[in-house]
Amino acid sequence: MEVAQEVALSAGARLVERFSETKKIAFKGRGNIVTDVDTEVEAKVLAVLATEYPDFGLLGEESKGVSPESGFVWIVDPLDGTRNYASGIPFFSVVVGLALDGEPMVGVNYDPMRREMFH
Repeated sequence: MEVAQEVALSAGARLVERFSETKKIAFKGRGNIVTDVDTEVEAKVLAVLATEYPDFGLLGEESKGVSPESGFVWIVDPLDGTRNYASGIPFFSVVVGLALDGEPMVGVNYDPMRREMFH
């Protein structure tokens, strides 16, 4: 839980830093966008989790992830609410979870604009 909360806080800080900046937007499907901030933040979160837990699987919304060596898998949505974020609407969050053999064990949802974390 502690690591999930730490990476969510770190990711949230970066999202707030970049909130007012111009973002590069791409489409990953009909009506489904991704920004350069999504991919940047996800890469950083997954790198920290891979360093802390090298034998765990990684599943990110914006990347292919890494197959697990064990039954543990980190699940990351670096920017839940991308359309809001890209439009300058301050309603979005960072989601980090950990599952064991498909069963959720840890879940963190962090709203960095309001500094509210649910776990």
